[in-house]
Amino acid sequence: MLRSPRARVQQEPSARADRSHQYAGRFTSAATLQAVGVLALAGMAYCHFEDVGMKFDEHVYYMAALFCCNIAASLLLIPAVIVYGNGHDRRARAVWMAAGALSLLTIAGFLWSRTIGFPQMQDHVGEWDALGLTSVAFESLIVALSAWRLAPTRMLVASPRVGVR
Repeated sequence: MLRSPRARVQQEPSARADRSHQYAGRFTSAATLQAVGVLALAGMAYCHFEDVGMKFDEHVYYMAALFCCNIAASLLLIPAVIVYGNGHDRRARAVWMAAGALSLLTIAGFLWSRTIGFPQMQDHVGEWDALGLTSVAFESLIVALSAWRLAPTRMLVASPRVGVR
């Protein structure tokens, strides 16, 4: 049965609508992940901002400096995630790598301080306070988002068959 060109033209808009709906769903999920990443970075900065005063009061200035660097890095990553975090290029990968690395290092530092201990902070060993655990929750969320965004996409590629008749 032959179809007229007009029949094809009439069918195309519905096919386009179906595809645009597919892309809208992907955009929404990517935008949601991006928003969650921004909120987690802000939460991470807030937790460290709330705790940095105690480090100055205890005269543990090297830890206070690390907390200030963590706050600054978290706050600097927020606009980077907003601008580049939804992309699929090198800048997006760099932003998510930086966010993931910052979070992993912060989790490692927290675990170290609570198990082995840092100089001038022996009283923190075994003290699993709510603010620290909240920060670890934000950081773990960023690590998971970074891993999700950096995971390689798997594409099915047809392999050429050599020697098949």
